[in-house]
Amino acid sequence: MFTAPSRDMWESTEHGRRPQTGCRPRGGTMLERACRAVYALAELLCVIGLLVLCVLKVQHFLSHPVSTTVSYQPSRPPAITVCHQLVDEQAVGELENQFWIEYSDTGLRERSFEIFNNQDWVEVDVRMEELRSLNRKSRPCEEDPAYSRGRCLSECQAAAHAREAGCQLEAVWPATAQGLPQCETATQLERLRAELAAPPSCACPRPCRQGRVSAVVQASSRTASDHEVTVTVRVDGDMQVIEESAAYTAGSLLTDFGGNMGLTMGFSLLTIVELLKKITFGCLDGRI
Repeated sequence: MFTAPSRDMWESTEHGRRPQTGCRPRGGTMLERACRAVYALAELLCVIGLLVLCVLKVQHFLSHPVSTTVSYQPSRPPAITVCHQLVDEQAVGELENQFWIEYSDTGLRERSFEIFNNQDWVEVDVRMEELRSLNRKSRPCEEDPAYSRGRCLSECQAAAHAREAGCQLEAVWPATAQGLPQCETATQLERLRAELAAPPSCACPRPCRQGRVSAVVQASSRTASDHEVTVTVRVDGDMQVIEESAAYTAGSLLTDFGGNMGLTMGFSLLTIVELLKKITFGCLDGRI
């Protein structure tokens, strides 16, 4: 026996009315809607977390972090001269009891220690170290081994003074300001003197490799002689090398990107490639 559907079992369509098929409402049950909302919120939080992690990694990469390593390498010791102050005619009074130590290779001359009447034995330990800085945008340095910051400053300042004064003193600063006439008149010399009183600012970076020689001095009284002083100089054959290197490179940044995507989104670069492959082949199949 056939029973016609009731009025509430029909639904309107463009071409009339048809009986309902028993499907649930389009929105689903309240529990299903809540589950979908929670899932969408979780996806949104994952995307936000991925973006935050990527931004932090990019900021860390742009800050150019540096790591420092210390090693010891064999090195040729500098030429060392230990000289008593008495060789200087001006060494009188307290200066008579002073010694100088000079490192010929570096041009560094320091008063390293003093000798008093009750100290007749002196031991000097000479140590060498080299700082190898990383040339980075925040702290640039010159990588040329023949570069000298002192020479760069001297030439830059001499050329700037000559340009401002309109003349040069070739005998004092040769080949620093080409094309300028010699300072011959009193007016030109006075103008040049005024320029020398205000040194210009020159952008001369520091060298990437900086060497330093230091001396550790020990002195004591060992003999009863008041006229003899024994000076012993010991040079460490190993040079301490302090080297800077990039702590976070572009390769590390890409690796962290992949790890963050796998952690937050659950897919890797291979998943993205496979997805693009399917989309590409799907478009090609649709065209054919």
